[in-house]
Amino acid sequence: MVGDIPCSPRFGTTDGDKRMILCSGLTAFFLSIAMLYQMSPFFQSYAKTTVGADAGTVGLIFAVLPASSFVFSIPTGKLIVRFGEQTMLIAGLLLLSISSLMFGLSRSIRGWMFWRAVQGASTAPIYSSISCMFAKAFTGPGEFARVNGLQEAMSNIGFVVSPLMGGIMFEWGGFVLPFAVSAVCHLIFVVFTLIRPCRSRPAIDGAMSGALLEKDEAVIADSVPHAQVKDMMFADFMLILPAGVIIPGIFGAMDPVLALHLRACLGNIDSGTIGALMSVVAIPCIPLAMAVPTLMQRVSPDWIVSAGMMLFAVTQVSLGLTDPDKTANLGLNPTFAVGGQVQWVFQVALFVGLGVASSFGWTPV
Repeated sequence: MVGDIPCSPRFGTTDGDKRMILCSGLTAFFLSIAMLYQMSPFFQSYAKTTVGADAGTVGLIFAVLPASSFVFSIPTGKLIVRFGEQTMLIAGLLLLSISSLMFGLSRSIRGWMFWRAVQGASTAPIYSSISCMFAKAFTGPGEFARVNGLQEAMSNIGFVVSPLMGGIMFEWGGFVLPFAVSAVCHLIFVVFTLIRPCRSRPAIDGAMSGALLEKDEAVIADSVPHAQVKDMMFADFMLILPAGVIIPGIFGAMDPVLALHLRACLGNIDSGTIGALMSVVAIPCIPLAMAVPTLMQRVSPDWIVSAGMMLFAVTQVSLGLTDPDKTANLGLNPTFAVGGQVQWVFQVALFVGLGVASSFGWTPV
């Protein structure tokens, strides 16, 4: 029954409720994204210095979080049905706060992997609860698309702020400080949420849900042949699948090694500078996250995604060719001098290109 689905639509949400839900969801999303990316500028070098971890081990530590989030997202839907989005959101934020602090206090590979897995488990109820809150509240024409654009923009703001601030805090206060600040921010937001809870609408019952669904299905059946609908959905799926896997996958693969790449190209720069350079990627994503949904009304999403994938490929190859170590391994002369002005310009330009490419390739997905 449609009425049993956690994210089934609800009636009666006021504009004030919508603003509160939007503010709560976007803030929680920002905090979780900031936690994910804050350690990118410094963790690889810190883990190598502290416990002798190589790039492969660091990559595994990074990978534990999304793997854990995937596994725990499976039972999250039933938990949301039983306890509600607000309860699960708060539970996820509390668990993320504790696990972030414990990650910062750990000094071993096993400790980092364990608490990274707990971080991943805590993000599952956070993201699922936010999605359900938005799907229930924003049901008007075009509302959900605009909210998705705002969520994507907030994600990119988090990606701009977190590597920059993470690198700076690491330079100022050592390894623990970024994670302690993240934990405190999560706790403050939980307290605020408990004081000002988001009011949800009364759910429609199963009979009404079924009636609405049957009506929508009848309209679709009358307007478009069923076989044609299946062909359209399969074609869209085959385009979305690689974009939805490749772009996040490559960004995830870059996280553990990007600091090494920047130091190989730009010399022995500090973690704060690395964080600032990583932030450049997300700067063009903020306006494009809002512009791409509007562009999709005039240009086919297929063309937008294809253009994004092509630009993403070009910038990735170009980024590799600016690394002196990589060009030497290929038997080529170094493209640019290490730490030279031209090298700096190209790194910034390519990072901007990565941001533009990911916006075109990922936002329509």
